Amino acid sequence: MTRRPGLFDFFWEPNAPRWDRATFDRKDAYDLAVIEFDDQGWYHKPESRNALEAHLRQFEAEDLAIFVFIHGWRHNAAATDDNLHSFRSLLRDAAKSEIGRTHKKKILGIYIGWRGLSLHGMLSYATFYTRMSTAFRVAVGSVREILALVRRHQRERNRNLSDEQIEQGLGTRLVLAGHSFGALVLFSAVAEYLIESIARPKKVVRPFGDLIILVNPAFEATRYQPLVTAALARGGYPSGQRVCFMAVTAANDWATGITFPIGRWFGTWFEAVRRIKIDGITDHAQRDANLNTIGHIKWLRTHRLTAPVQPAAAPATAKYEGRKEGPDLAKENADFTVFNEQWRRDGVLQEHWERTYSDGAHLQHVAGDASNPFWIVEASKEVVDGHNGIFRPVFLDFLRQLADDRMRRAI
Repeated sequence: MTRRPGLFDFFWEPNAPRWDRATFDRKDAYDLAVIEFDDQGWYHKPESRNALEAHLRQFEAEDLAIFVFIHGWRHNAAATDDNLHSFRSLLRDAAKSEIGRTHKKKILGIYIGWRGLSLHGMLSYATFYTRMSTAFRVAVGSVREILALVRRHQRERNRNLSDEQIEQGLGTRLVLAGHSFGALVLFSAVAEYLIESIARPKKVVRPFGDLIILVNPAFEATRYQPLVTAALARGGYPSGQRVCFMAVTAANDWATGITFPIGRWFGTWFEAVRRIKIDGITDHAQRDANLNTIGHIKWLRTHRLTAPVQPAAAPATAKYEGRKEGPDLAKENADFTVFNEQWRRDGVLQEHWERTYSDGAHLQHVAGDASNPFWIVEASKEVVDGHNGIFRPVFLDFLRQLADDRMRRAI
């Protein structure tokens, strides 16, 4: 029975599919799958899952570059959503970067949509905590099947390739990113695999896919603590260890820096916490981790990401329109070689290493084991501005080059 429209519908975003186009959107430069989940974590359109599996089967003999993005709070899968618009631009950028590669790959984007936007206008800002609860349900729903599906495809395609062949550009690549509550969804779906991988002593920690990227992740740091414990227990990393996981939080992100801990303070009023001292900094480590996100815990931070001031920068929430031309891959390969010679001795990163990327982003190691493949990064507002200013060119160029470095041969 169809519900009769009411006065409140002007503000209400119904729990209905927002993507009203073909299940697979095919462009000259890329293919895009949009897969939506409802508030209970079920597929809005089960045929979207089947279409993705059929597409992967169609290209099982061809190398792909697969990019998965899970949006966050106050976004959805509507064709007009600025996150979806910016993701399309990123896929076009990826296609341009393939032009200069010896082993070119077909670009596949997977946009994971859910009801991050439930109210319109100013009322949407009042939904932070209700959407957090929804994100938890989505995280344990069928999104896990989608991630398992693409990871299985990558493993089958790359099964007979050596690490050296993959570093030469062969094989299928898989990079997964989540923003805000979308980061909560992604982390919850892959956390068990990450813990299992890091718990193998004396072995290289293998990523889920090639790289997990969380931007302004909106979940309490206590959920990350098992990874910290496992990392400390293993006692170091072998030569050749690469980054597997990176969480980047803007220093001026009010949503995770102010709103989140206020809500947690009220929501955890009756929860018991113990006095635990970490690194001699505080004896309230457990309380702090229970109230704050991983990006706002000083003793978890491993890196700092900055960039020159850009007076002519676009507004933080502007749609990303893409690059006019592809990157200079030859120069970036040469820069990576110079970086290895200076900072990666015998395959092991040195403490306090630093690197400047092509568009000006500057990453510096500030604390912890330099070889730790799990990075917690604080970003200045020139790189990531606030909670939603995530599609800034300098930041996106950094992510692209970091993903490329992940696959380049380290000396």
